[in-house]
Amino acid sequence: MTHRPTAFDLEKSPLHGRNLIEASAGTGKTYTLAALFVRLILEKGLRVDQILVVTFTEAATEELRDRVRRRLREACDVFADACDDPDPLLAHLHGMSRNPKRDLGRLQEALVSFDQAAIFTIHGFCQRTLQEKAFESGALFNTELVTDQQSLLRETVDDFWRNQFIEAGPQWAAWAQRQGAAPGALYQFARDHHAFDAPEIIPPPQQRTDDESVFEAARCSFERTADTWRDQRESISDLLMNSPALNRGKYRLDWLTNWIADLDQYLAGEDLFPPPEKLEKFSQSIIQTSVKKGEYPLRHSFFEQVEELSEALDDLQQCWRQRLIELRRELLTFVDTELPRRKRKQNIRAFDDLLRDLRQALLKEGGDYLARTLRMRYPAALIDEFQDTDPVQYGIFRSIYPDTSALLFLIGDPKQAIYSFRGADIFAYLQATHEIDHHYTLDTNYRSDGPLVQAVQHLFAHHPRPFWFDQIRLTDVHPAPGRDELSLVHQGAADNASLHLWFMPRGADGKPVAVETAVERIAESVATEIVRLLEEARADRLLLDGREVRPGDIAVLTRKNAQAALVQKCLRARGVPSVLHGSESLFASHEMEELRLVLAAVADPVRDSAVRAALGTEMLGFDGRELEHLAADEDAWNERLDRFVADHDAWARRGFILMANRMLAREGVRERLLAYPDGERRLTNLLHGIELLHRVGLERHLGMEGVLSWLDNQLNEKPTREEYQMRLETDEEAVKLVTIHRSKGLEYPIVFCPFAWEHSRPRSDDSLLFHDQNSGRLTLDLDPEKEGEHYQWTLQENLAENLRLMYVSVTRARNRCYLLWGAINQSESSAPAYLFHTADQTEERALEEQVRMVKGMDDEEMRRHLEKLVAGSGGNLTLTDLPQPDERSWQAPPAEGGSPNCREFRGEIPLDWRIASFSSLVAGQGEERLLPDRDPLVLSAPETGEEDEEPAGGRFDDILYFPRGARPGSCLHEIFEEIDFTRPDDGVTRDVIDRKLRLFGFDPQWGDAVHAMVRRVLGAELPGDFGTVCLGSLSAGDRLAEMEFHFPAGRVSAPGLRQVFASGDLNVEAVSGPLFGGLEFAPVQGFIKGYIDLVFVHDGRYYLVDWKSNHLGNRRVHYHPGALRRTMVRDHYLLQYHLYSVALHRLLRARLPGYEYDRHFGGVYYLFLRGVAPEEMPGAGVYYDRPSPRLLTALDGFLREGEKLT
Repeated sequence: MTHRPTAFDLEKSPLHGRNLIEASAGTGKTYTLAALFVRLILEKGLRVDQILVVTFTEAATEELRDRVRRRLREACDVFADACDDPDPLLAHLHGMSRNPKRDLGRLQEALVSFDQAAIFTIHGFCQRTLQEKAFESGALFNTELVTDQQSLLRETVDDFWRNQFIEAGPQWAAWAQRQGAAPGALYQFARDHHAFDAPEIIPPPQQRTDDESVFEAARCSFERTADTWRDQRESISDLLMNSPALNRGKYRLDWLTNWIADLDQYLAGEDLFPPPEKLEKFSQSIIQTSVKKGEYPLRHSFFEQVEELSEALDDLQQCWRQRLIELRRELLTFVDTELPRRKRKQNIRAFDDLLRDLRQALLKEGGDYLARTLRMRYPAALIDEFQDTDPVQYGIFRSIYPDTSALLFLIGDPKQAIYSFRGADIFAYLQATHEIDHHYTLDTNYRSDGPLVQAVQHLFAHHPRPFWFDQIRLTDVHPAPGRDELSLVHQGAADNASLHLWFMPRGADGKPVAVETAVERIAESVATEIVRLLEEARADRLLLDGREVRPGDIAVLTRKNAQAALVQKCLRARGVPSVLHGSESLFASHEMEELRLVLAAVADPVRDSAVRAALGTEMLGFDGRELEHLAADEDAWNERLDRFVADHDAWARRGFILMANRMLAREGVRERLLAYPDGERRLTNLLHGIELLHRVGLERHLGMEGVLSWLDNQLNEKPTREEYQMRLETDEEAVKLVTIHRSKGLEYPIVFCPFAWEHSRPRSDDSLLFHDQNSGRLTLDLDPEKEGEHYQWTLQENLAENLRLMYVSVTRARNRCYLLWGAINQSESSAPAYLFHTADQTEERALEEQVRMVKGMDDEEMRRHLEKLVAGSGGNLTLTDLPQPDERSWQAPPAEGGSPNCREFRGEIPLDWRIASFSSLVAGQGEERLLPDRDPLVLSAPETGEEDEEPAGGRFDDILYFPRGARPGSCLHEIFEEIDFTRPDDGVTRDVIDRKLRLFGFDPQWGDAVHAMVRRVLGAELPGDFGTVCLGSLSAGDRLAEMEFHFPAGRVSAPGLRQVFASGDLNVEAVSGPLFGGLEFAPVQGFIKGYIDLVFVHDGRYYLVDWKSNHLGNRRVHYHPGALRRTMVRDHYLLQYHLYSVALHRLLRARLPGYEYDRHFGGVYYLFLRGVAPEEMPGAGVYYDRPSPRLLTALDGFLREGEKLT
């Protein structure tokens, strides 16, 4: 049943039945929703958790919650007589209340319990219902919601592709890939159509033709033709080149030379496709029609064979096209069945699944009970932004609220339905208009000045079908009381022409302006006009509400992100600040491409080409000359490599975000990027990308290769989900550059709409998605007739959406709007073309005919139509040519109030508060170092009294000669992190060793020596207070590598540490000189942090291990126990392992039930890896200690309380 809409009376319209409120732009939709919520509380006595409020985005949900809460608070004040100037609606409700005291109690209860308000996104509502009604809906428990199912979809499509092509003939496979059956193209096709709810696919499935016989016929024809050409090429070429009979206007000699070369290449190969572009020029039929008048046609068997080959290729292509159509149909069927199966197997749901699962639960047996249960829980429902619904969403609410006994308000505006690319379906909204009980409109515009409201009304009302479909009407809208005058005053008098039409004339050649040229010219003109407006404002000739117009008052709305970027470039050249509010994917940015290059070098720092590519980015800033100098300086190049190796180590051990932040600071990336004109944009993109990679790595537990693989996929797909869209680069006062889709729901004082002329023709000839105008069914045509009926229907739907986009654009303005139109190439099917030039059509014409009519107009006729439109606007519209761009720039006015003054800081910053580590204490810095401790390059001389010798050149036979320093230490540490201790001799262990040597840039000849060292270390019987321990017996579950710790510390100083150790029981032989005599650092307090290389449990006792790659000499004797004890004291490793022991002691005390030091703490092993050789010298390279309980307790207390204990 269709209803003529009536004006909605917010005070008196009844609250019952199913209602549709059409809320035109600026008419107070959110205000109405909040007021309805208050009326339901007061008049129906409903609680906040009984009123279901649904909208479509998280941002809209939060805004709605805030508005409703404020409205309830205002209502409480009115009913408590605590408001001197109440809102008229609230005053009316108060005056009409039969029991104000009871109603005040209802409002107060609503405020107190507002956290329970049922205000959800559509997906949030469905998810909650499926979880709470798991039995009724048949949903699995604890199903995980995934925000992005694209990787699973791609995996499904890739599997389909492999199944189809793994055994396919190479010729068919190659042809199909060129025609859109490559994995990426099929994924794009599936992604584009999977969002829609089960469209009817036409034509119906066809029986597959025997394409093998067709292919064989074409192949034989090809071989015959190739044989003839090979045998008679010279005579055939001579005939074509020298025949006086041929029309040389069609067979020029230079053309023939190129055609013959192409034919040579084609017939010398084996591939039937693609044939030469001019193959038909060698066919008998074409040659026969290309001879001079009165001449005999050329004849040759080869020309006949080419004729046959062309026909055979056409037959084969037709056969394969049909096969490709069926392939696409099978793909959609496969995805529709296989993707849900895989999600069920993984117990996950995507957002669209929430809607489909709930609708299916409501439709299946028992669905009536579920609907009744939901109706009892939510006796009233308010559905916001209903124009963006689709058949699934509408089906859900129609099932829950099926008849007049329901209390349902659907609120939206069909003129603003612009999200079809997301699956929104305006026809679902139109269907609802036939099924509701009451149809209302909101007819007062509270957003815009009166003249602008009237201008927009006239712009659309002058056409009898302004939105193409008769069911979408232009509602009569009036300006709000007090908005009859303009707030934007120009030169002291209101400028009533609040809607400025710009006309772009043709070029000097009289042809429509090319699209690319038009976009560039428009961007320059818009920037020029913005500068003019700001200069007028500076001179007090353009005021907005009594103040000068500022850049932040202006918005430029675009159809595409590239258009916004171009306008920003033009504004930047003129000194005008701007900010991009686009929907462009972050992964389409140059910064993400550069970040990929840099991270590739971090992941593989020994690959010179990767490092050079990273250094050559604008992020790191090396130009070609600097790279050339770096390549010639071996020391400088190695220093750069070491930086990347250190970053690799930081990423592996500390995580991605710490590595990235350290690199940004060390390399001065922020300063370098901000020096560019668009530096804020660049830096914002880079930091956003780093944040995303950090989060993805944590959530998905990805290592380096996993992060890079994920990044590669995003760079390839360029997803535009909200979290992947570019962020604002500045919050300063700036011109807003916004895509139309992003601008919906927003408003700006001055709006430019320069790109409303996008054509409406279907984007693809391969398939068309449309609504069948006979059945109303959403339909996908996989084999559309060119410009046939289905093409026309698609064209009409595209035009209708473009008209709605144009309406959304011009209604964003509060005070002034600029709209551009002109003779731009391909724009004859655009919204302005239809709206401005077809209004006077007295007879019903097909859209395609109207398009052809507009295309045939000249500038003069187009101007006449526009002048007629302006003349009937009552002075609210004005028409001018597109302003000529100039290069004037704008200078921002100085900040008011003189020079800025810094606030005086009066607080106190404790200079000794920081995060310290063993490395920082030993270095005397008292502050943290980002990396785990590694062995320094230069250590004490050997303990034998002999001079230490450098490793002999070419010696790779013993670990003693392995290179020294932090990089070799990191390499050996990573080997012990990754290998299986229980299987030191297997191939996997050797693979790890070889890979790490390669990664850190060491000669692969070291593999045998390193492997031998690993076997010795893991096979050694390590002595201890509780018997020997063999690391080779430890399973992965008995050990933890790189255990990080932080613990709070009081004030710690070097003298205080010496005093603690002097008073405790130190289990080490006396050494010459005072203990920690060379240890000096500024006192610190805050936290102690560090990494324990290995913690393991053996026979119920916990041990810690530190791998030491220190080079103490080239003989095993240099690593005897006495030498190790002296090294432990001299290099302060005694302090290191006591700090580590405190950390492990605290952890076990907190986590291990019944922990006792004597029973559970096994001791400390420091393994000097070069010296461990149990068969050659037992005990060499192994240092063991078990700190005394008294000393450990004293140190623990000192670190906890600081020097107060001393």
